[in-house]
Amino acid sequence: MSVITELFGKAVDLARKIESVPLQQTIIQLQQHVLELLAEKARTDEENRALKAQLRERDERERVRLALVFQDGVYRNRDGGDGAYCPRCLDADGKAVHLTVLGNDVLRCNNCKSNVIPTSRQRSVMDAITQESYPEPKVW
Repeated sequence: MSVITELFGKAVDLARKIESVPLQQTIIQLQQHVLELLAEKARTDEENRALKAQLRERDERERVRLALVFQDGVYRNRDGGDGAYCPRCLDADGKAVHLTVLGNDVLRCNNCKSNVIPTSRQRSVMDAITQESYPEPKVW
């Protein structure tokens, strides 16, 4: 930008030497337009950086999503790796957040604060409740 400013200064000085007011005014108008274009370029450069960052984030979320599989009420690594991921955080926010084991197969997300009970554990609990609540009928 300093090169452009220097060239405009030289052009204005030359216009003064030949005492051409219309030429001076034209050079000043041209200089104003160039400054406006440079400001617009700065805005579009910033927008471009922001859009590229959004694309990188989207691509990373997609990469993570493809590496996980929904199984037993939580997301797990497709390759069988350790750990479970919060279904709420992944589905709503695209974030792969590890779940913490609280005990009795209850998992806790420290991001959204939700508790998750794996589907297999829910079935066994429901089976136990059903058997306790509805005992076998007695034959008379």
